[in-house]
Amino acid sequence: MDSQVKSTLLVTFLMISSGCTGLLDTDTESQIPIIDCSSEPSGPDCFEKIITEEDCNTDEVFMGESCRPMLRPEKLNYGENSIQLSLGEEMQPLTPNFIGDGPKLWQVSPPLPQGLNLDERSGMIYGSPNKTLIPTIFTIKGSNEAGFSNTILKIEILPLELGKLEYSSELMNCVISLFCNLSKPSIDGIPDSWSIEPPLPNGLILNQNGSINGIITTQLDSNHTIYASNLAGTTEAKIRIISLHSAPLGLNYEYHNYSLTKYDSVEIEPSISGGIIQSWSITPELPRGLRFTSDGKIEGKPMVMQEFTKYTITASNSGGSLSTDILIEIIDIPVENIQYTNYYFNLTKNKVIDAIEPNWEGGEPLSWEIYPLLPDGLFLNFETGNISGMAITEQNWVTYDIWANNTGGSSSTQIMIKITNQVPSNISWPLQELILESNSSFIISPINIGPNIDSWEVYPPLPDGLSITSNGSIQGVPLLRTDWINYEIWSNNTGG
Repeated sequence: MDSQVKSTLLVTFLMISSGCTGLLDTDTESQIPIIDCSSEPSGPDCFEKIITEEDCNTDEVFMGESCRPMLRPEKLNYGENSIQLSLGEEMQPLTPNFIGDGPKLWQVSPPLPQGLNLDERSGMIYGSPNKTLIPTIFTIKGSNEAGFSNTILKIEILPLELGKLEYSSELMNCVISLFCNLSKPSIDGIPDSWSIEPPLPNGLILNQNGSINGIITTQLDSNHTIYASNLAGTTEAKIRIISLHSAPLGLNYEYHNYSLTKYDSVEIEPSISGGIIQSWSITPELPRGLRFTSDGKIEGKPMVMQEFTKYTITASNSGGSLSTDILIEIIDIPVENIQYTNYYFNLTKNKVIDAIEPNWEGGEPLSWEIYPLLPDGLFLNFETGNISGMAITEQNWVTYDIWANNTGGSSSTQIMIKITNQVPSNISWPLQELILESNSSFIISPINIGPNIDSWEVYPPLPDGLSITSNGSIQGVPLLRTDWINYEIWSNNTGG
């Protein structure tokens, strides 16, 4: 009876005991083996886990030994809030700044102008714009898995700067009540707008290509400035508008503009129809040398020059009067047959010359020109044509073209100039008689206080062993005895 009870207690104890040690194995920790990794490095507990970039998630950043949570970009900017570019010119690339981890994707809205680019990897903005753009705001977004940051950039693209504005003529000569036109001007660049100050007279309009046309109904003479503008700037040109009355029925001159030459005979006749003209008048008074006859002719020889001047001519009879306007310009007669006192001028270096004066026929020269430039020390008076001065350099014969100009035109002539040195002079020797010892070295040099010497000569030839050098010195070692001999020595240059 007692043994049965003990067995039951033993089974119960085995059931509540853990592990496989059984009833008698109570010291489990003391029986687990301890591995020495230095002697057994391949043991299962001796490996250290190494983290690589591949172990990081897409929203993590590898730090070399570990992964950390990725930070979103913040405070995105390009250092500029607004930029102004020129059409066709390469821009300075803009690189973004931010804090946090770098964006992996870059976007811009609206799309950048043609020619500009956003690098989708670096966020750099670069390129060369090929289309103008008014100031426009662009939103640039940089994003990664952790978030994004925005910034704005205002971009303006200016057109090319306008070049010179030039019309085919600065004078717009119109006839009242008839269509009048000034063709579009030439200009580098593309204007956005045109304007004129003061405003055009009634009947004329300034077109969008810069041309002017229309019909003038009143007589006028006015000056205007035309402006062509774009965002890059403004350029301008000046014109003069003159309107002349159309010839009344029965009265007309062949031309409206007459360009006359001083001293030339003139005869300008009107064409008339209708009744007999009883009287003629002209205002203002004609220039000296011209006269207005009783039958409406302008004749004579103009004696003075003048710019275009408007004259009103009126033919009258008892039934009324008719008027017309003409413009008269008087230019000088051309300069002709220019001549200087000689064609060849052989001048001497360092010697002042008397003024070389030109003669001519025809009109009075207003200016003079010469090509090529005169040698140093000589000068052309651009008002009188005189040549004067003192040449300071030598030269062989050179041909010069000289022009005389006035309002009637130009005329030219040629001269040739040579400049030689002064004739050698003021040369002396320390001794006139020399007694030399044979087989002994000897030298004697001339004294020259005159012009430079180019070469030296001696006659008869010096005794054996002696020679004359390029600077005129006589030197050497005489080898033979000689009696007294006279020697002539020449010094030479371009002057003689």
